[in-house]
Amino acid sequence: MHGPSFPAAMPIMGTGIRVLQSAGFGAAVGMAYGALFDRPILTITVGDDRLVHEDDGSRDHSRMMNEFAAASADNPGVRLLSETFIVQLVDPATRERARRVNYGFVVDTVITGLEARLAAGEFTRS
Repeated sequence: MHGPSFPAAMPIMGTGIRVLQSAGFGAAVGMAYGALFDRPILTITVGDDRLVHEDDGSRDHSRMMNEFAAASADNPGVRLLSETFIVQLVDPATRERARRVNYGFVVDTVITGLEARLAAGEFTRS
């Protein structure tokens, strides 16, 4: 909203909208484009924020994971999330690969969901 604008991206956006329109997203074309754009960009933004703050003392990896473990002690679901996902994103030994895998998962999932909804006939041409 308040960052730099990217005039050079306008043709790319226009092409994306045209492709989604021709695929049949109809009146939902804006939401489809938004899903394809917003969620992956958010994933990049969160990753960039982690890179800026990874060595900021009080939120270093071991302390953060200890705090998370304490906060999730009585919540098996949150503990599972921490042990199987979050730790991979913040552990210096695994974070770069985990971030790439997570980004690919996000993009693939958004595309798969849009394809499934399109195939189910949820969108009408406007």
